[in-house]
Amino acid sequence: MLNTLKTYILLFILSTSFYANADLIQWDAFEAGDGLAVKNQATGLVWLDLTQTAGVSYNLAGDLYEGWEYANSDQVQSLFTTAFNGFAENGTEGEQLGCISGQACYSQAQSFGSLFGYTPHAAAPTFHYSFGLYANQDGNLKMSGTIVQNPLSNANIYSHTYARDYNNYFDNSFYNLAVYLVQSADEGDNNLSMVNVAEPAPLVIMFLGGFMVFFRQKLFTKK
Repeated sequence: MLNTLKTYILLFILSTSFYANADLIQWDAFEAGDGLAVKNQATGLVWLDLTQTAGVSYNLAGDLYEGWEYANSDQVQSLFTTAFNGFAENGTEGEQLGCISGQACYSQAQSFGSLFGYTPHAAAPTFHYSFGLYANQDGNLKMSGTIVQNPLSNANIYSHTYARDYNNYFDNSFYNLAVYLVQSADEGDNNLSMVNVAEPAPLVIMFLGGFMVFFRQKLFTKK
C-alpha cells in the first residue's frame, strides 16, 4: 500500500511541475505566424521578443512600434516569477549562476531564450544573451534575463532584483541589451494567432481518479 501511495504522489508532483511554465506561450506580434512575441496567460500581457529591441537605447525603443509600451517593474517581476519558478540566488547581486544541463534552472533559462529570442556574443557566438532593460520605481534602469552558453550547457539567470544600474543605456545602446515592451492581449487580438497549449487539468483529474479508486479498493479489501 505504501509503495502504491508513493507512486501516486510522485505522479501528481510530475503532473503539476511539468506545466510549471505553461503560462508563457509563443505569440504573434505584428502578423499571423511571425512568432515575435510571448503571451503570459496568467496576466494577459503580451511581451515583444527581445530580438526586436536588441541594440536600441531605452529611450528610442519605446517609439519603435505602435501599440507597444515600456514594461514597468511590477510586470517584469511577475514575468520573472512565472518564468523562473524556484529561482535560487547564489550570486551577490540577485543572480543565479552556474546552472548546468539537467538542472531545472538551466531548462528554464533555455526556455526563456527560446521564447524571447537571444543575441549571440559578437566575439564568442556560443554565448546567447536574452537581456531586457526596464525602469524601476525609482527611475533607475535595470536588467533582467539570461545567458546560456552552448555547447557547455551552462546558464546564468539575472532576476528582477539584480542590483546593477544600467542608466548609461537610457540614451546609449549595446548589441546584447534589449528593452522589455508589452501590450495587453485585447489590444493585439486583431493580429495575434492563438497557440494551443496543453492544460494540466486532465493529468490532475487522472491522478485524483486513480487515487480514489486505490483507496476504495483498500476499503473494500478490509471489509
